[in-house]
Amino acid sequence: MRRGIFLLGLLLVIAVFTACATSSSSSPVEGTLTIPNGLGFGSTDDGIVVEFVRVTNDSRCPAGVQCVRAGEAFVTIKTIVDGGTPAESTIEMGPGAPPTLVVDRFTITLLELRPSPPPVGGVAQDQYELLLRIEKADS
Repeated sequence: MRRGIFLLGLLLVIAVFTACATSSSSSPVEGTLTIPNGLGFGSTDDGIVVEFVRVTNDSRCPAGVQCVRAGEAFVTIKTIVDGGTPAESTIEMGPGAPPTLVVDRFTITLLELRPSPPPVGGVAQDQYELLLRIEKADS
């Protein structure tokens, strides 16, 4: 009887562990996502990993200030496609349509750089967040 209960408990633990391991590796890359500065998203199973590297220039109009020009921002991201060599790219965000970057079979669109609008005095690098849309081209 004890052996039966032990085996049943062991099988239950294995089933729970297997379910958790399976669900954690199957997060889809495609869709809209927020990436804090210095962090990445994606997995080699999905085909792409995107990391937010830095904002190299942010001249967007601050909150509470009336600007003649809307300003722009330059955002650097690092991508790794199919476990290959990491590549850095700069996305220029300005007034108008959202900037788009094509990396291999993926289209990355910068929807928003947060905080938006930036506060007067600027933003510390670790306070930035990207709102991206990643789409995979049909094969």
